[in-house]
Amino acid sequence: MSRATAASIAGLAGVGLVAGLLLNAPSAGTVEYPPSPTPTETATPAPTPTESASPSPSPSPSPTPTPLPSPTSIIVPEPEPGDATVTFGGSTTTVVMTQNAATGATEISGGNLQMLVQPRSEAGGPVPLASDGSMVVNPGGSVSTSGRGFLVGSPVNFYLMSGGVAQFLGRLTVFSDGTFAGSVPIPANLPPGVYTLQISALAAESQFRADPAISVIQVSIRVEAKDQVNEAKIVRTIVYFDVLSAELSRDAKAELRRLANRLDKRSLRNRITVVGFVGPGGPSYNDKSLSQARARSVATYLRSIGVRGRYTVAGAGLSPRQGPSARRANVVVQPGS
Repeated sequence: MSRATAASIAGLAGVGLVAGLLLNAPSAGTVEYPPSPTPTETATPAPTPTESASPSPSPSPSPTPTPLPSPTSIIVPEPEPGDATVTFGGSTTTVVMTQNAATGATEISGGNLQMLVQPRSEAGGPVPLASDGSMVVNPGGSVSTSGRGFLVGSPVNFYLMSGGVAQFLGRLTVFSDGTFAGSVPIPANLPPGVYTLQISALAAESQFRADPAISVIQVSIRVEAKDQVNEAKIVRTIVYFDVLSAELSRDAKAELRRLANRLDKRSLRNRITVVGFVGPGGPSYNDKSLSQARARSVATYLRSIGVRGRYTVAGAGLSPRQGPSARRANVVVQPGS
């Protein structure tokens, strides 16, 4: 099902296409954990300095950067079912919104802001839209998002709002290339009802951290909280990586801890499959090794927090996706009985 309301958002900066989220690990050749060591980059040796007849001036101390402000929630009129509202610099406007009824995936775009939002059940599966087009969230589940249009390093804050009260859900951080991707949990004790999901971050055009006129983008979506239906035992999640990095971010570690909390971590009968991917744009010769390194980082961290079982770890190389969702590792766990 598709619903669109077209308008532009003045002053937004940043370009790119939002990528969809892949919930199922694709078929790929696998290797048993642990695989070969992670390849390391070769550093170029620095040139040897030569002496100068005149003394070198003392370096000036580096200025301490001003921390980015944390965007807070703004109470806006509740969006209509199947619609979204964007507040930018105090001005409210509507955007183009495209939805998938079966998976609940909602794509929002306007100007240079592009975002994909998708609710997940507690087991990591898709949550279909309500009959009126509203996004549905499950208590104990999560909300995944990816896209671009926010300032590099900006915190991306998530809130659920109802009756003038904002409940903070969690925070992601914009990657070094201006994209963002990750998920935040929905409280398990969230009462059923209608809420506004609000996603807030600094606008990409705000280049100066000390600028008092930094603009905040607020994306607001109507959601309905409903209990989930019974699902299969398979548990899934996705974690995302910065450009050319296999290091797990704070957001990625939090997501893996949430997955571990849904399992009997001590069961040796758990079957854990981790498949890493890389996005387009990097050196192609590094695709396989980097995707393997990302998968190994995930498996190593899961082991470090006590998740036992039989691990299969693979690097699938270049992802068919674009944007931040391409730089990921898919995790699928068949819990032990």
